Amino acid sequence: MPITKITIENFKGIRERVEIPLRPITLLFGANSAGKSTLLQALLYFRELLERQNADADQLLASGEMIDLGGFRQLVHGHNLTRKVRIGVEITIDDDGLPTIPTADYRPSHPWDVQSPKDDELVLLGIEGVTGVALAYVEVTVEWYASHQKPYITEYRVELNGEPAATIKSIPGFPAHLGGINISHSLFPSQFEDEAPDLFPENNLISQQLSTAITGTEFIGPSGFSDGNFPLEGGVIPGPRQPLNFSYDRNSDDGREAAGLGFPFVEYLYSQLMVSPGELVLNELKRIRYIGPIRSIPKRQFNESRSPKDDAWSDGRAAWALLASKARAGDSYDMEFIEEVSRCLAGENRLNLGYQLIAQASYQLPADSILLASLELAKSRLSRAGEDEDADEMLTPILDGIRGLQQSVQLKLVDGTNNTEVDPCDVGVGVSQVVPIIVGALAPGAGVMAVEQPELHLHPAIQCSLADVFVKEVHENDDRIFLLETHSEHLLLRLMKRIRQTSAGDLAEGARSLTPDLISVLYVEPYEGRSVFREMPINSQGELIKAWPGGFFEEDLDELL
Repeated sequence: MPITKITIENFKGIRERVEIPLRPITLLFGANSAGKSTLLQALLYFRELLERQNADADQLLASGEMIDLGGFRQLVHGHNLTRKVRIGVEITIDDDGLPTIPTADYRPSHPWDVQSPKDDELVLLGIEGVTGVALAYVEVTVEWYASHQKPYITEYRVELNGEPAATIKSIPGFPAHLGGINISHSLFPSQFEDEAPDLFPENNLISQQLSTAITGTEFIGPSGFSDGNFPLEGGVIPGPRQPLNFSYDRNSDDGREAAGLGFPFVEYLYSQLMVSPGELVLNELKRIRYIGPIRSIPKRQFNESRSPKDDAWSDGRAAWALLASKARAGDSYDMEFIEEVSRCLAGENRLNLGYQLIAQASYQLPADSILLASLELAKSRLSRAGEDEDADEMLTPILDGIRGLQQSVQLKLVDGTNNTEVDPCDVGVGVSQVVPIIVGALAPGAGVMAVEQPELHLHPAIQCSLADVFVKEVHENDDRIFLLETHSEHLLLRLMKRIRQTSAGDLAEGARSLTPDLISVLYVEPYEGRSVFREMPINSQGELIKAWPGGFFEEDLDELL
């Protein structure tokens, strides 16, 4: 369920609402401090809003110390506390539709029945999730309240297939309300056709039921329902796997009247429409693998963390730890991954860096260890006894004791020119900086791989080869997105070349095809105190359709002339 679009308003350098399409390879170009990183940071901040309701975030779950937003005062555009920050994310939905959020007081056998079920008929809902949903969009609004001197999440809005579904709103000190309900949404007539085909579309009882329950004047009274605004228990952001908890007394006269109007069905349906999209979007945000602009280099005595955090990818530590853990596990699949990373680094049709990667697992025995003394004693006895001594009987308990020790893993790079093993800290910085990117690209589990300056310290030829790595991974992972903040024209030129070769049918051996619909090039520039995103489309001939703003590539020509 890849992310296809992000919308941003009043976040850092972005003022007016912008919609930014994400394609499998999305490149962000622009001058320093133009606002390229804003898109990456907005995605990570959005995760904070959905997962922890943290509107005043500074350091983020996925970035740690690499990103410090400084709280709402710093991240709102122009530090203007009267502005509302809005961020939204759109994802594609697979054929299974929205997953079911069970509700305890709705009878699944007759979803169109407007009568409330009896107490002894209350069962967990068994209907599969809402189908027919291709796109889900979730948007959150954050506002500053001077009276409380802090920001609050005030709106949670959902669109399905490009049509508004509903909005949950709240202000400090008051309960959340479900409102903005679109009873004319095109999804409603289609949900239960298999169970009651004769009811659709001529006699759409679901729409009638929604209209009655939402707009029926009979329902205005002590329950507080009016104008389609339904009080909810809980906050603006729905809890994970929890149905919307409508705030009305089911045992009161109003509550029984609500049930008679089919309100249990409304509660069920909007739990699916409002809760499930947020969960799916959050799942994708959790799959963002963020790698910052400076990657750490492992020390000679490298020990990976036993409890890696989400932010470990931000400075590359997670990549080295992943390699070490696979070497420690030592089965064929894990070693195959290490070998694939090594081939990518050293292969002539890959990065061709001249270094292979090896991982060596070992056991360390202290000098005063009993095991070490036993091993030396066994060695001495065997050397005197020769073949007459039973070596297995003598060595087996010692080896068993050694295997019970904790393993230590050494990650080494082998220089192909002289077959010399070196530590990652002994090679050129470019090599150590690109390893986390290669590991992150090859390792499964990521949805969006967001990288700042993937070309850092790399030779131009290597930058071109790195583009081919991204193309290959896009072919092999149809839900993978590479979101790359970069200054590398070599990266872009290689992608344009692959588009041109694909169109002409003359791809080089081993190269993967690339079409314009798989790539999005965005140029970010400051304009009147805000960041402006310009999409730079590429045609099937691998050419930019629009003139490049700001003379980015023209600088080469200026230097030559």
